[in-house]
Amino acid sequence: MFFASIEIVASDEDSLSLSKKAWNYAKKEVKVSGGVSASSVFYLMNGIGARRDPFFWVINANMAIRFKEISIPFSISFSQQNSSYTRLQPFNQFGMSPKYKFLTLHLGYRSMNFSEYTLAGNIFLGVGVEVNHQKFPIKFSVLGGRFAKAFDKTDDSPLKNYPSYERWGYGTKITIEKGTKSLSLILFRASDNATSLSDSMATALKLKPAENIVIGTTAKFPLGKNINFNGEYALSSFNPDIRLPESRIDDYSYLNNLGGMFTPRINSQYNAAFKGNLEFVLKTFRVNLMYRRVGPEYKTLGSTFLNNDYEDITTGVNWQMFKKKLSVATNGGFQRNNLADLLFSTMIRVVGGVNLTYAASEKLSFTGNYSNFNSSTELTPFVFNNNNNIRPDSLKFLQVTNSAGGGFNYSFGKKEAKKVLFTNLNFQKADDNKGVGTTFYNINTGLTNKLPYAKLDVNSSVNFTSNLTAVQRLINVGPILSLTRPIVNNKIKLSLSSSFLNTIINGSLTGNIINSRFSATYTFLKKHNLSFELVYVVRNSNISNPKSFQEMRGGLNYSWGF
Repeated sequence: MFFASIEIVASDEDSLSLSKKAWNYAKKEVKVSGGVSASSVFYLMNGIGARRDPFFWVINANMAIRFKEISIPFSISFSQQNSSYTRLQPFNQFGMSPKYKFLTLHLGYRSMNFSEYTLAGNIFLGVGVEVNHQKFPIKFSVLGGRFAKAFDKTDDSPLKNYPSYERWGYGTKITIEKGTKSLSLILFRASDNATSLSDSMATALKLKPAENIVIGTTAKFPLGKNINFNGEYALSSFNPDIRLPESRIDDYSYLNNLGGMFTPRINSQYNAAFKGNLEFVLKTFRVNLMYRRVGPEYKTLGSTFLNNDYEDITTGVNWQMFKKKLSVATNGGFQRNNLADLLFSTMIRVVGGVNLTYAASEKLSFTGNYSNFNSSTELTPFVFNNNNNIRPDSLKFLQVTNSAGGGFNYSFGKKEAKKVLFTNLNFQKADDNKGVGTTFYNINTGLTNKLPYAKLDVNSSVNFTSNLTAVQRLINVGPILSLTRPIVNNKIKLSLSSSFLNTIINGSLTGNIINSRFSATYTFLKKHNLSFELVYVVRNSNISNPKSFQEMRGGLNYSWGF
Protein backbone atom coordinates (compact mmCIF):
# COMPACT_ATOMS: atom_id res chain seq x y z
CA MET A 1 0.00 0.00 0.00
CA PHE A 2 2.86 2.36 0.76
CA PHE A 3 4.51 1.90 -2.63
CA ALA A 4 1.15 2.19 -4.46
CA SER A 5 0.47 5.51 -2.76
CA ILE A 6 3.82 6.92 -3.89
CA GLU A 7 3.10 5.88 -7.49
CA ILE A 8 -0.29 7.70 -7.53
CA VAL A 9 1.22 10.94 -6.19
CA ALA A 10 3.99 10.82 -8.78
CA SER A 11 1.40 10.26 -11.51
CA ASP A 12 -0.58 13.35 -10.39
CA GLU A 13 2.56 15.46 -10.36
CA ASP A 14 3.44 14.28 -13.87
CA SER A 15 -0.10 15.04 -15.02
CA LEU A 16 0.05 18.58 -13.61
CA SER A 17 3.45 19.10 -15.20
CA LEU A 18 2.19 17.90 -18.58
CA SER A 19 -0.91 20.10 -18.30
CA LYS A 20 1.24 23.12 -17.51
CA LYS A 21 3.56 22.40 -20.43
CA ALA A 22 0.57 21.93 -22.74
CA TRP A 23 -0.93 25.23 -21.56
CA ASN A 24 2.33 27.10 -22.10
CA TYR A 25 2.73 25.48 -25.50
CA ALA A 26 -0.83 26.46 -26.48
CA LYS A 27 -0.28 30.07 -25.38
CA LYS A 28 2.88 30.23 -27.46
CA GLU A 29 1.70 28.43 -30.60
CA VAL A 30 -2.04 29.15 -30.75
CA LYS A 31 -2.90 32.68 -31.85
CA VAL A 32 -6.36 34.18 -31.55
CA SER A 33 -7.25 37.46 -33.28
CA GLY A 34 -10.39 39.30 -34.29
CA GLY A 35 -13.05 41.32 -32.62
CA VAL A 36 -16.42 41.27 -30.88
CA SER A 37 -19.01 44.03 -30.96
CA ALA A 38 -22.46 44.61 -29.50
CA SER A 39 -24.74 47.45 -30.57
CA SER A 40 -28.17 48.71 -29.62
CA VAL A 41 -30.15 51.48 -31.32
CA PHE A 42 -33.36 53.24 -30.31
CA TYR A 43 -35.54 55.34 -32.60
CA LEU A 44 -38.18 58.01 -31.94
CA MET A 45 -40.14 60.20 -34.35
CA ASN A 46 -42.94 62.74 -34.37
CA GLY A 47 -44.87 64.00 -37.39
CA ILE A 48 -43.98 61.19 -39.82
CA GLY A 49 -44.35 57.44 -40.04
CA ALA A 50 -41.66 55.20 -38.57
CA ARG A 51 -38.78 54.59 -40.96
CA ARG A 52 -37.21 51.82 -38.84
CA ASP A 53 -37.93 49.67 -35.79
CA PRO A 54 -38.15 51.52 -32.43
CA PHE A 55 -35.41 49.35 -30.94
CA PHE A 56 -32.73 47.19 -32.47
CA TRP A 57 -29.76 45.27 -31.12
CA VAL A 58 -27.12 43.09 -32.76
CA ILE A 59 -24.04 41.12 -31.64
CA ASN A 60 -21.24 40.40 -34.10
CA ALA A 61 -18.02 38.43 -33.76
CA ASN A 62 -15.28 37.96 -36.33
CA MET A 63 -12.37 35.89 -35.07
CA ALA A 64 -9.58 33.68 -36.33
CA ILE A 65 -7.71 30.91 -34.51
CA ARG A 66 -4.26 30.04 -35.90
CA PHE A 67 -2.07 27.08 -35.06
CA LYS A 68 1.01 26.75 -37.26
CA GLU A 69 -0.40 26.09 -40.75
CA ILE A 70 -4.01 25.80 -39.59
CA SER A 71 -6.27 28.86 -39.45
CA ILE A 72 -9.95 28.88 -38.51
CA PRO A 73 -11.67 32.22 -39.21
CA PHE A 74 -15.32 32.35 -38.19
CA SER A 75 -18.10 34.89 -37.85
CA ILE A 76 -21.26 35.13 -35.77
CA SER A 77 -24.18 37.51 -36.13
CA PHE A 78 -27.07 37.52 -33.66
CA SER A 79 -29.97 39.97 -33.57
CA GLN A 80 -33.47 40.31 -32.20
CA GLN A 81 -34.63 40.96 -35.78
CA ASN A 82 -34.18 37.29 -36.58
CA SER A 83 -37.64 36.61 -35.15
CA SER A 84 -39.31 39.17 -37.42
CA TYR A 85 -37.12 39.22 -40.52
CA THR A 86 -36.89 36.03 -42.49
CA ARG A 87 -36.65 37.23 -46.09
CA LEU A 88 -34.19 34.92 -47.89
CA GLN A 89 -31.68 34.75 -45.02
CA PRO A 90 -32.10 35.19 -41.23
CA PHE A 91 -30.17 37.80 -39.30
CA ASN A 92 -28.76 35.20 -36.92
CA GLN A 93 -25.86 33.62 -38.79
CA PHE A 94 -22.81 31.56 -37.96
CA GLY A 95 -20.07 30.47 -40.32
CA MET A 96 -16.46 29.36 -40.34
CA SER A 97 -13.77 28.75 -42.97
CA PRO A 98 -10.99 26.53 -41.55
CA LYS A 99 -7.88 26.43 -43.74
CA TYR A 100 -4.93 24.04 -43.78
CA LYS A 101 -2.17 24.82 -46.28
CA PHE A 102 -3.92 24.79 -49.67
CA LEU A 103 -7.28 23.43 -48.45
CA THR A 104 -10.14 25.70 -47.27
CA LEU A 105 -13.45 24.43 -45.90
CA HIS A 106 -16.54 26.68 -45.63
CA LEU A 107 -19.22 25.74 -43.09
CA GLY A 108 -22.43 27.51 -42.09
CA TYR A 109 -23.47 30.84 -43.57
CA ARG A 110 -20.79 31.63 -46.13
CA SER A 111 -20.42 33.23 -49.55
CA MET A 112 -18.28 32.19 -52.51
CA ASN A 113 -17.69 33.96 -55.79
CA PHE A 114 -17.27 32.09 -59.09
CA SER A 115 -17.90 34.91 -61.60
CA GLU A 116 -20.21 37.85 -62.34
CA TYR A 117 -22.67 35.87 -64.48
CA THR A 118 -22.74 32.54 -62.59
CA LEU A 119 -22.34 32.68 -58.80
CA ALA A 120 -21.65 36.22 -57.63
CA GLY A 121 -21.18 35.99 -53.86
CA ASN A 122 -24.68 35.06 -52.68
CA ILE A 123 -24.91 33.95 -49.05
CA PHE A 124 -25.82 30.28 -48.53
CA LEU A 125 -26.17 27.91 -45.58
CA GLY A 126 -24.15 24.82 -46.33
CA VAL A 127 -20.68 23.51 -47.16
CA GLY A 128 -17.98 24.68 -49.55
CA VAL A 129 -14.48 23.47 -50.36
CA GLU A 130 -11.60 25.26 -52.08
CA VAL A 131 -8.36 23.59 -53.16
CA ASN A 132 -5.69 26.12 -54.14
CA HIS A 133 -2.13 24.79 -54.21
CA GLN A 134 0.35 27.43 -55.33
CA LYS A 135 2.60 24.90 -57.10
CA PHE A 136 -0.19 22.86 -58.66
CA PRO A 137 -1.81 24.25 -61.85
CA ILE A 138 -5.36 23.05 -61.12
CA LYS A 139 -7.56 24.91 -58.61
CA PHE A 140 -10.89 23.52 -57.48
CA SER A 141 -13.99 24.90 -55.73
CA VAL A 142 -17.29 23.23 -54.87
CA LEU A 143 -20.28 24.22 -52.73
CA GLY A 144 -23.80 23.17 -51.85
CA GLY A 145 -26.50 24.45 -49.56
CA ARG A 146 -29.64 26.51 -49.01
CA PHE A 147 -29.71 29.91 -50.71
CA ALA A 148 -33.12 31.05 -49.41
CA LYS A 149 -35.37 29.85 -46.64
CA ALA A 150 -39.11 29.44 -47.03
CA PHE A 151 -41.36 32.22 -45.76
CA ASP A 152 -45.09 31.55 -46.00
CA LYS A 153 -46.72 34.71 -44.68
CA THR A 154 -46.95 38.43 -45.34
CA ASP A 155 -45.39 41.07 -43.13
CA ASP A 156 -46.24 44.78 -42.97
CA SER A 157 -43.32 45.72 -40.71
CA PRO A 158 -40.89 48.49 -41.79
CA LEU A 159 -38.59 45.72 -43.01
CA LYS A 160 -41.15 44.63 -45.61
CA ASN A 161 -40.83 40.85 -45.59
CA TYR A 162 -42.36 38.98 -48.50
CA PRO A 163 -43.19 35.30 -49.00
CA SER A 164 -40.56 33.23 -50.77
CA TYR A 165 -39.82 29.66 -51.80
CA GLU A 166 -37.07 27.61 -50.21
CA ARG A 167 -34.12 27.54 -52.61
CA TRP A 168 -31.24 25.04 -52.74
CA GLY A 169 -28.23 25.08 -54.99
CA TYR A 170 -24.78 23.70 -55.69
CA GLY A 171 -21.88 24.48 -57.98
CA THR A 172 -18.28 23.86 -58.90
CA LYS A 173 -15.43 25.79 -60.47
CA ILE A 174 -12.26 24.25 -61.92
CA THR A 175 -9.37 26.54 -62.86
CA ILE A 176 -6.22 25.69 -64.80
CA GLU A 177 -3.58 28.31 -64.06
CA LYS A 178 -0.03 28.81 -65.24
CA GLY A 179 1.78 32.07 -64.63
CA THR A 180 -0.41 34.92 -65.90
CA LYS A 181 -2.67 32.55 -67.85
CA SER A 182 -5.81 30.96 -66.45
CA LEU A 183 -8.91 29.18 -67.72
CA SER A 184 -11.93 28.33 -65.55
CA LEU A 185 -14.95 26.09 -66.12
CA ILE A 186 -18.02 26.77 -63.98
CA LEU A 187 -21.27 24.96 -63.26
CA PHE A 188 -23.97 26.33 -60.96
CA ARG A 189 -27.47 25.00 -60.36
CA ALA A 190 -30.27 26.20 -58.08
CA SER A 191 -33.92 25.24 -57.72
CA ASP A 192 -36.88 26.28 -55.60
CA ASN A 193 -38.86 23.76 -53.56
CA ALA A 194 -42.39 24.02 -55.04
CA THR A 195 -43.97 22.57 -51.86
CA SER A 196 -42.34 25.06 -49.48
CA LEU A 197 -44.96 27.76 -50.17
CA SER A 198 -48.73 27.27 -50.17
CA ASP A 199 -50.42 27.39 -53.58
CA SER A 200 -52.92 29.97 -52.36
CA MET A 201 -50.17 32.34 -51.23
CA ALA A 202 -48.17 31.79 -54.42
CA THR A 203 -51.22 32.38 -56.63
CA ALA A 204 -52.29 35.52 -54.76
CA LEU A 205 -48.81 37.08 -55.06
CA LYS A 206 -48.02 35.60 -58.50
CA LEU A 207 -44.95 33.78 -57.19
CA LYS A 208 -43.52 30.87 -59.15
CA PRO A 209 -40.90 28.24 -58.19
CA ALA A 210 -37.90 28.57 -60.51
CA GLU A 211 -35.04 26.37 -61.64
CA ASN A 212 -31.73 27.43 -63.17
CA ILE A 213 -28.51 25.92 -64.43
CA VAL A 214 -25.60 28.06 -65.59
CA ILE A 215 -22.51 26.85 -67.43
CA GLY A 216 -19.69 29.35 -67.79
CA THR A 217 -16.04 29.89 -68.49
CA THR A 218 -13.57 32.64 -67.65
CA ALA A 219 -10.17 33.23 -69.20
CA LYS A 220 -7.19 35.48 -68.61
CA PHE A 221 -4.00 35.55 -70.69
CA PRO A 222 -1.51 37.98 -72.26
CA LEU A 223 -1.68 38.73 -76.00
CA GLY A 224 1.74 40.36 -76.05
CA LYS A 225 4.30 41.99 -73.82
CA ASN A 226 2.00 44.83 -72.75
CA ILE A 227 -1.46 43.57 -73.80
CA ASN A 228 -3.69 41.49 -71.53
CA PHE A 229 -7.10 39.92 -72.08
CA ASN A 230 -9.68 38.70 -69.61
CA GLY A 231 -13.23 37.63 -70.30
CA GLU A 232 -16.23 35.55 -69.33
CA TYR A 233 -18.90 33.63 -71.21
CA ALA A 234 -21.95 32.08 -69.52
CA LEU A 235 -25.01 30.23 -70.78
CA SER A 236 -28.06 30.22 -68.53
CA SER A 237 -31.02 27.84 -68.82
CA PHE A 238 -33.88 29.12 -66.72
CA ASN A 239 -37.32 27.69 -65.90
CA PRO A 240 -39.56 30.47 -64.47
CA ASP A 241 -42.09 27.85 -63.30
CA ILE A 242 -41.03 24.24 -62.67
CA ARG A 243 -44.69 23.17 -62.34
CA LEU A 244 -45.30 23.48 -66.09
CA PRO A 245 -45.07 20.45 -68.44
CA GLU A 246 -41.74 19.14 -69.68
CA SER A 247 -40.51 19.74 -73.21
CA ARG A 248 -37.63 18.83 -75.51
CA ILE A 249 -35.44 21.39 -77.29
CA ASP A 250 -33.46 21.34 -80.50
CA ASP A 251 -30.95 24.04 -79.57
CA TYR A 252 -28.57 23.11 -76.71
CA SER A 253 -29.87 19.53 -77.01
CA TYR A 254 -27.52 18.35 -74.27
CA LEU A 255 -29.95 19.94 -71.79
CA ASN A 256 -32.42 17.15 -72.60
CA ASN A 257 -30.08 14.63 -70.98
CA LEU A 258 -29.03 16.24 -67.71
CA GLY A 259 -31.34 14.14 -65.57
CA GLY A 260 -32.27 15.83 -62.31
CA MET A 261 -29.90 18.74 -62.90
CA PHE A 262 -32.27 20.48 -65.34
CA THR A 263 -35.57 19.61 -67.00
CA PRO A 264 -36.52 21.65 -70.10
CA ARG A 265 -40.11 22.92 -69.97
CA ILE A 266 -42.43 24.77 -72.30
CA ASN A 267 -41.52 28.09 -70.63
CA SER A 268 -37.74 27.56 -70.47
CA GLN A 269 -35.48 30.49 -71.35
CA TYR A 270 -31.98 30.13 -72.81
CA ASN A 271 -29.71 33.18 -72.83
CA ALA A 272 -26.00 33.95 -72.85
CA ALA A 273 -23.80 36.65 -71.35
CA PHE A 274 -20.35 37.67 -72.51
CA LYS A 275 -17.78 40.16 -71.25
CA GLY A 276 -14.33 40.74 -72.70
CA ASN A 277 -11.69 43.28 -71.72
CA LEU A 278 -8.42 44.24 -73.46
CA GLU A 279 -5.82 46.22 -71.52
CA PHE A 280 -2.68 47.83 -72.94
CA VAL A 281 -0.24 48.97 -70.25
CA LEU A 282 2.94 51.04 -70.39
CA LYS A 283 4.80 52.74 -67.56
CA THR A 284 2.62 55.89 -67.50
CA PHE A 285 -0.03 54.97 -70.08
CA ARG A 286 -3.00 52.59 -69.94
CA VAL A 287 -5.76 51.82 -72.46
CA ASN A 288 -8.85 49.70 -71.75
CA LEU A 289 -11.39 48.37 -74.25
CA MET A 290 -14.39 46.35 -73.04
CA TYR A 291 -17.28 44.72 -74.85
CA ARG A 292 -20.24 43.30 -72.94
CA ARG A 293 -23.45 41.63 -74.04
CA VAL A 294 -26.11 40.22 -71.70
CA GLY A 295 -28.97 38.48 -73.49
CA PRO A 296 -32.68 39.25 -73.03
CA GLU A 297 -34.09 37.63 -69.89
CA TYR A 298 -30.63 36.38 -68.85
CA LYS A 299 -30.93 35.27 -65.22
CA THR A 300 -28.87 33.39 -62.69
CA LEU A 301 -30.11 32.41 -59.24
CA GLY A 302 -26.52 32.86 -58.07
CA SER A 303 -26.76 36.66 -58.25
CA THR A 304 -29.01 38.92 -56.19
CA PHE A 305 -29.35 41.50 -58.97
CA LEU A 306 -28.25 41.49 -62.59
CA ASN A 307 -29.18 43.78 -65.51
CA ASN A 308 -29.95 42.03 -68.79
CA ASP A 309 -30.95 42.76 -72.38
CA TYR A 310 -28.16 45.21 -73.21
CA GLU A 311 -24.97 45.51 -75.19
CA ASP A 312 -22.21 48.05 -74.65
CA ILE A 313 -18.73 49.01 -75.75
CA THR A 314 -16.58 51.16 -73.46
CA THR A 315 -13.05 52.42 -73.73
CA GLY A 316 -10.76 54.40 -71.47
CA VAL A 317 -7.32 55.95 -71.70
CA ASN A 318 -5.29 56.93 -68.62
CA TRP A 319 -1.90 58.60 -68.65
CA GLN A 320 0.39 60.76 -66.52
CA MET A 321 2.51 63.75 -67.47
CA PHE A 322 4.90 66.31 -65.98
CA LYS A 323 6.66 63.81 -63.74
CA LYS A 324 3.32 62.27 -62.74
CA LYS A 325 1.99 65.56 -61.39
CA LEU A 326 -0.85 65.57 -63.95
CA SER A 327 -3.10 62.53 -64.29
CA VAL A 328 -5.60 62.35 -67.14
CA ALA A 329 -8.34 59.75 -67.51
CA THR A 330 -10.71 59.70 -70.47
CA ASN A 331 -13.60 57.34 -71.10
CA GLY A 332 -16.32 56.79 -73.64
CA GLY A 333 -18.96 54.25 -74.47
CA PHE A 334 -22.03 53.15 -76.36
CA GLN A 335 -24.96 51.09 -75.04
CA ARG A 336 -28.21 49.79 -76.47
CA ASN A 337 -30.99 47.50 -75.25
CA ASN A 338 -33.82 45.50 -76.88
CA LEU A 339 -31.35 43.06 -78.43
CA ALA A 340 -34.06 40.73 -79.74
CA ASP A 341 -36.47 43.52 -80.89
CA LEU A 342 -39.14 42.20 -78.53
CA LEU A 343 -39.74 45.44 -76.60
CA PHE A 344 -41.98 48.33 -77.63
CA SER A 345 -39.02 50.72 -77.60
CA THR A 346 -35.25 50.75 -77.97
CA MET A 347 -32.91 52.94 -75.93
CA ILE A 348 -29.44 53.99 -77.08
CA ARG A 349 -26.92 55.71 -74.79
CA VAL A 350 -23.65 57.40 -75.69
CA VAL A 351 -21.32 58.73 -72.99
CA GLY A 352 -17.90 60.35 -72.90
CA GLY A 353 -15.87 62.10 -70.25
CA VAL A 354 -12.52 63.25 -68.95
CA ASN A 355 -11.05 63.55 -65.42
CA LEU A 356 -7.99 65.61 -64.51
CA THR A 357 -5.92 65.66 -61.33
CA TYR A 358 -3.02 68.08 -60.95
CA ALA A 359 -0.71 68.16 -57.94
CA ALA A 360 0.88 71.60 -58.29
CA SER A 361 2.84 71.09 -55.08
CA GLU A 362 2.67 69.19 -51.81
CA LYS A 363 0.26 71.83 -50.55
CA LEU A 364 -1.89 72.63 -53.60
CA SER A 365 -3.89 70.27 -55.84
CA PHE A 366 -6.63 70.71 -58.44
CA THR A 367 -9.28 68.37 -59.88
CA GLY A 368 -11.58 68.73 -62.85
CA ASN A 369 -14.05 66.58 -64.76
CA TYR A 370 -16.46 66.76 -67.68
CA SER A 371 -18.90 64.23 -69.12
CA ASN A 372 -21.51 64.18 -71.84
CA PHE A 373 -24.38 61.69 -71.76
CA ASN A 374 -26.75 61.23 -74.70
CA SER A 375 -29.72 58.88 -74.70
CA SER A 376 -32.43 58.25 -77.26
CA THR A 377 -35.55 56.10 -77.06
CA GLU A 378 -37.47 55.13 -80.17
CA LEU A 379 -40.48 52.89 -80.75
CA THR A 380 -39.78 49.66 -82.61
CA PRO A 381 -41.28 48.86 -86.05
CA PHE A 382 -43.67 46.44 -84.35
CA VAL A 383 -45.50 49.36 -82.71
CA PHE A 384 -45.75 51.40 -85.90
CA ASN A 385 -46.98 48.44 -87.95
CA ASN A 386 -49.84 47.83 -85.50
CA ASN A 387 -50.71 51.49 -84.79
CA ASN A 388 -51.19 53.33 -88.07
CA ASN A 389 -52.11 56.58 -86.34
CA ILE A 390 -48.64 56.96 -84.74
CA ARG A 391 -46.19 59.15 -86.64
CA PRO A 392 -42.62 57.76 -86.69
CA ASP A 393 -41.21 60.85 -84.99
CA SER A 394 -43.97 61.47 -82.45
CA LEU A 395 -42.69 59.20 -79.71
CA LYS A 396 -38.97 59.52 -80.25
CA PHE A 397 -37.30 60.77 -77.08
CA LEU A 398 -33.86 62.38 -77.00
CA GLN A 399 -31.97 63.63 -73.93
CA VAL A 400 -28.57 65.26 -73.59
CA THR A 401 -26.89 65.65 -70.19
CA ASN A 402 -23.72 67.67 -69.65
CA SER A 403 -21.90 67.50 -66.33
CA ALA A 404 -18.80 69.34 -65.17
CA GLY A 405 -17.01 69.78 -61.89
CA GLY A 406 -13.84 71.01 -60.33
CA GLY A 407 -12.16 71.88 -57.11
CA PHE A 408 -8.95 72.58 -55.24
CA ASN A 409 -7.32 71.76 -51.90
CA TYR A 410 -4.74 74.02 -50.30
CA SER A 411 -3.04 73.00 -47.07
CA PHE A 412 -0.96 75.36 -44.97
CA GLY A 413 0.31 75.84 -41.44
CA LYS A 414 2.56 73.68 -39.31
CA LYS A 415 1.99 69.95 -39.00
CA GLU A 416 0.53 70.18 -35.51
CA ALA A 417 -1.69 73.08 -36.60
CA LYS A 418 -2.46 72.07 -40.16
CA LYS A 419 -5.21 73.85 -42.07
CA VAL A 420 -6.87 72.85 -45.34
CA LEU A 421 -8.89 75.22 -47.49
CA PHE A 422 -11.11 73.50 -50.07
CA THR A 423 -13.74 74.31 -52.68
CA ASN A 424 -15.75 71.92 -54.87
CA LEU A 425 -18.13 72.91 -57.67
CA ASN A 426 -20.50 70.71 -59.69
CA PHE A 427 -22.76 71.56 -62.61
CA GLN A 428 -25.26 69.49 -64.57
CA LYS A 429 -27.64 70.45 -67.36
CA ALA A 430 -30.13 68.07 -68.99
CA ASP A 431 -32.33 68.86 -72.00
CA ASP A 432 -34.65 66.77 -74.16
CA ASN A 433 -36.51 67.14 -77.44
CA LYS A 434 -39.80 67.74 -75.61
CA GLY A 435 -38.63 71.07 -74.26
CA VAL A 436 -38.08 69.82 -70.71
CA GLY A 437 -34.79 70.67 -69.04
CA THR A 438 -33.15 70.92 -65.64
CA THR A 439 -30.08 72.77 -64.42
CA PHE A 440 -28.27 71.77 -61.24
CA TYR A 441 -25.49 73.57 -59.35
CA ASN A 442 -23.68 72.61 -56.18
CA ILE A 443 -20.94 74.56 -54.39
CA ASN A 444 -19.26 73.42 -51.20
CA THR A 445 -16.43 75.43 -49.67
CA GLY A 446 -14.85 75.27 -46.26
CA LEU A 447 -11.86 75.08 -43.96
CA THR A 448 -10.49 72.33 -41.72
CA ASN A 449 -8.43 73.69 -38.86
CA LYS A 450 -6.38 72.05 -36.10
CA LEU A 451 -6.09 74.10 -32.91
CA PRO A 452 -3.34 72.38 -30.88
CA TYR A 453 -3.54 74.74 -27.93
CA ALA A 454 -7.20 73.81 -27.46
CA LYS A 455 -6.75 70.17 -28.66
CA LEU A 456 -9.61 70.89 -31.04
CA ASP A 457 -10.27 69.98 -34.68
CA VAL A 458 -12.71 72.34 -36.40
CA ASN A 459 -14.30 71.63 -39.78
CA SER A 460 -16.52 74.33 -41.21
CA SER A 461 -18.14 74.70 -44.61
CA VAL A 462 -21.02 76.25 -46.53
CA ASN A 463 -23.12 74.23 -48.95
CA PHE A 464 -25.23 75.71 -51.76
CA THR A 465 -27.43 73.65 -54.10
CA SER A 466 -29.68 74.97 -56.85
CA ASN A 467 -32.03 72.89 -59.00
CA LEU A 468 -33.80 74.80 -61.77
CA THR A 469 -36.66 73.36 -63.84
CA ALA A 470 -39.31 74.91 -66.08
CA VAL A 471 -41.75 75.27 -63.16
CA GLN A 472 -39.60 76.01 -60.13
CA ARG A 473 -36.20 76.85 -58.72
CA LEU A 474 -35.24 74.93 -55.61
CA ILE A 475 -32.35 76.17 -53.46
CA ASN A 476 -30.83 74.57 -50.36
CA VAL A 477 -28.19 76.64 -48.61
CA GLY A 478 -26.64 76.67 -45.17
CA PRO A 479 -23.57 76.15 -42.96
CA ILE A 480 -22.06 72.92 -41.65
CA LEU A 481 -19.86 72.79 -38.55
CA SER A 482 -18.16 69.92 -36.73
CA LEU A 483 -15.94 69.91 -33.62
CA THR A 484 -13.75 67.06 -32.36
CA ARG A 485 -11.77 67.04 -29.12
CA PRO A 486 -10.09 64.34 -27.00
CA ILE A 487 -10.29 64.49 -23.20
CA VAL A 488 -9.04 62.47 -20.22
CA ASN A 489 -5.56 61.87 -21.66
CA ASN A 490 -7.00 61.09 -25.10
CA LYS A 491 -9.03 58.17 -23.73
CA ILE A 492 -12.34 59.83 -24.60
CA LYS A 493 -13.02 61.42 -27.97
CA LEU A 494 -15.97 63.82 -28.25
CA SER A 495 -17.47 64.88 -31.56
CA LEU A 496 -20.28 67.34 -32.29
CA SER A 497 -21.56 68.30 -35.72
CA SER A 498 -24.55 70.21 -37.04
CA SER A 499 -25.89 71.44 -40.35
CA PHE A 500 -28.57 74.05 -40.99
CA LEU A 501 -30.06 74.09 -44.49
CA ASN A 502 -32.69 76.54 -45.65
CA THR A 503 -35.06 75.49 -48.44
CA ILE A 504 -36.10 78.22 -50.87
CA ILE A 505 -38.63 77.59 -53.66
CA ASN A 506 -39.13 80.27 -56.31
CA GLY A 507 -37.65 82.89 -54.01
CA SER A 508 -39.77 82.03 -50.95
CA LEU A 509 -38.40 80.40 -47.79
CA THR A 510 -40.42 77.21 -47.32
CA GLY A 511 -38.57 75.73 -44.37
CA ASN A 512 -35.31 74.39 -43.03
CA ILE A 513 -33.68 71.19 -41.86
CA ILE A 514 -31.45 70.99 -38.77
CA ASN A 515 -29.34 67.85 -38.52
CA SER A 516 -27.26 67.43 -35.35
CA ARG A 517 -25.03 64.59 -34.25
CA PHE A 518 -23.13 63.97 -31.00
CA SER A 519 -20.80 61.05 -30.33
CA ALA A 520 -18.45 60.01 -27.55
CA THR A 521 -15.92 57.18 -27.74
CA TYR A 522 -14.08 55.83 -24.72
CA THR A 523 -11.02 53.62 -25.21
CA PHE A 524 -9.87 51.55 -22.24
CA LEU A 525 -7.48 48.66 -21.69
CA LYS A 526 -6.01 49.54 -25.11
CA LYS A 527 -8.32 47.34 -27.19
CA HIS A 528 -11.76 48.04 -25.73
CA ASN A 529 -14.05 50.77 -27.09
CA LEU A 530 -17.35 52.03 -25.75
CA SER A 531 -19.19 54.59 -27.85
CA PHE A 532 -22.45 56.50 -27.76
CA GLU A 533 -24.11 58.34 -30.62
CA LEU A 534 -27.16 60.59 -30.79
CA VAL A 535 -28.63 61.97 -34.03
CA TYR A 536 -31.44 64.53 -34.00
CA VAL A 537 -33.18 65.76 -37.16
CA VAL A 538 -35.76 68.55 -37.26
CA ARG A 539 -37.63 69.74 -40.34
CA ASN A 540 -39.49 73.04 -39.96
CA SER A 541 -41.85 73.47 -42.88
CA ASN A 542 -43.96 76.47 -43.86
CA ILE A 543 -45.95 74.44 -46.40
CA SER A 544 -48.13 71.35 -46.20
CA ASN A 545 -45.86 69.11 -48.26
CA PRO A 546 -43.30 68.23 -47.06
CA LYS A 547 -44.60 68.60 -43.53
CA SER A 548 -42.69 69.30 -40.33
CA PHE A 549 -41.30 66.41 -38.28
CA GLN A 550 -38.79 65.47 -35.61
CA GLU A 551 -36.67 62.35 -35.58
CA MET A 552 -34.16 60.98 -33.07
CA ARG A 553 -31.83 57.99 -33.24
CA GLY A 554 -29.45 56.96 -30.48
CA GLY A 555 -27.07 54.07 -30.14
CA LEU A 556 -24.64 52.41 -27.75
CA ASN A 557 -21.81 50.24 -29.06
CA TYR A 558 -19.12 48.14 -27.40
CA SER A 559 -16.22 46.59 -29.33
CA TRP A 560 -13.19 44.58 -28.35
CA GLY A 561 -10.34 43.89 -30.72
CA PHE A 562 -7.67 41.33 -29.96
